[in-house]
Amino acid sequence: MTYDYGLEALKLADKADLFFDIYYADDDPSSDEPAYSGNDSRKAWAEATACDSATIYFEADDSFISLVHGNEPDETISNHSSTGIAALICAQVLGGVRA
Repeated sequence: MTYDYGLEALKLADKADLFFDIYYADDDPSSDEPAYSGNDSRKAWAEATACDSATIYFEADDSFISLVHGNEPDETISNHSSTGIAALICAQVLGGVRA
């Protein structure tokens, strides 16, 4: 399997026992139910890849990681919060740390 930055972000969150939600592209975390809620990276990845784009949302600090599928594996993460859990995870993933 190819090293996919989005999957690695979920694995790191799972490994740290962090809870997160997966939302599809047009969903709004303030009003829509998540497609997945928990900390199982395999189940979350299955939901995150069920559409062209998805968001990993960390309710603990309102941070997020936006995923766009169809990009190269090292370009799956298209955007993320500049602070909080998401920023820490992305710094590790984009820096080459594998879970």
